[in-house]
Amino acid sequence: MKEVKLTRKQKAFADELIRNPKQSATKAVAKTYNTDDYHSQRVIASQNLAKPNILKYLDKYGELAEITAVDIMQNSRSMKDEPAHARVALDASKDILNRLYGTPTQKIESQSTTVTLNLSLKDLTEVEQG
Repeated sequence: MKEVKLTRKQKAFADELIRNPKQSATKAVAKTYNTDDYHSQRVIASQNLAKPNILKYLDKYGELAEITAVDIMQNSRSMKDEPAHARVALDASKDILNRLYGTPTQKIESQSTTVTLNLSLKDLTEVEQG
C-alpha cells in the first residue's frame, strides 16, 4: 500500500481521532491546531474530513478495526482469561468503525393516535354566569 502524505498537523489531527474515537473532529482540531476560535476549529475539521489523503489514512485504521472486531468475535471462547482486554479492543474497534462508516441504522416501527376534542366555549361561559 502506498504511503499516504499528510502534513504534520493533518497527521496529528488524524492520530488524535484514532486515539480518541468518541471525541468530535472539532475537539481534535482544538488539540492539534494552533487556534482557540471555535468557528475556525469547525471549518478546519470539516475541511480535513473532506480531504482524500486524510480519509485514506483513517481508512487504514478502519481495516485494522474490522480485523480486530472479527478476530475477537471468532476467538471469544478462547479469550475467557482476558475478557476486559477483549471488551476494550472491541469497543475501540466499534468506535473507529462508527466514525469512519457512520453508526448502523436501526428501523423502529412506531404508531401514533390522534384524538380530536371539540369544546364549546359558549357552554363554559353560560355555566360561569349561571
